[in-house]
Amino acid sequence: LMEKKLITVIIPTYNRKKKLLECISSILEQTYEHIEVLVVDDASTDESFSILLEYEKKYPGKFKAVHSEVNKRQGGAKNIGLSLAKGEWIGFIDSDDWILPTMYEKLIGRAEETGADMVGCDYCLTDEHSMKIGKRVENGKAEQSGVLGNKQCRSLILDSGSLVVKVYRREIFMDSGIRFPEHIFYEDNAISDAVLLQAHHYEYIPEVMYFY
Repeated sequence: LMEKKLITVIIPTYNRKKKLLECISSILEQTYEHIEVLVVDDASTDESFSILLEYEKKYPGKFKAVHSEVNKRQGGAKNIGLSLAKGEWIGFIDSDDWILPTMYEKLIGRAEETGADMVGCDYCLTDEHSMKIGKRVENGKAEQSGVLGNKQCRSLILDSGSLVVKVYRREIFMDSGIRFPEHIFYEDNAISDAVLLQAHHYEYIPEVMYFY
């Protein structure tokens, strides 16, 4: 039996007290158990951080609460998370979203089967907190799956889809030194092509597992 690899899930948060709990519980309920949850509080002014410390006490070794003294926006918070991540796999989630309990098991399972270093799925738009699939957003194409040759890369560069519905092998960020720009919005878009150039094999699962 292959040893399961740890995934670090990085969640940047800022004054999201209520939504944050829905997000965290969906990660703690994952069927994939080898998980490290890193929540980076981006200098919140509400009681988000004290709530996070409660979780850290309750889930020692699995849950880590990190506080940034300076508000650096999501990119800065994600960079703090990357600097602390222990996982062989890295995932990101926005603190007002949530995921299906099987999401990481399916994404990492597909990676293990195929040797992919980046695996993604679809998400849906919803305005209520439930697992009911809302408006589906296809976040990849079948022809993008496989070892990344010219054709796949072109397709992914034109339409790379969202960062939060993917898992990444640790080396993609760590060996390349790729980090997010700080103090801006849409920090994901700024690095998606750089990430792509580090990946060798992408797999796409056409199933909604992320709720936006």
